[in-house]
Amino acid sequence: PHPAHTRTTRAPSSQSSRPCSVVAPPLSCRATAQLPLSYGSAASAAALARQLVLERRDLALEIGRALAELLDGLIGGAAPAVLLLLHLHLHLLLLLQLLLLLLLLLLLLL
Repeated sequence: PHPAHTRTTRAPSSQSSRPCSVVAPPLSCRATAQLPLSYGSAASAAALARQLVLERRDLALEIGRALAELLDGLIGGAAPAVLLLLHLHLHLLLLLQLLLLLLLLLLLLL
């Protein structure tokens, strides 16, 4: 047989050898995907999301306090000033990035 003919006949057989789960999701997955979200599960999902946000905020505050205590132990009473400088430095870097982006946009428009 012609080489091109053998290549075209192999492609459908290789596709048919794939498992069914690759072609279509199981019936249980399709059935649950079509179900609307109930108000109870939406409320519990919202409550869980709110709880996670609060825990993340509390964790960030605890990390900040621990860092302040560590800096206070290392450099004395200057820890709040050092933290403020680090905070301002971060904002200055973001501001510089924004200014560079605006400058680049202006150069592209000219």
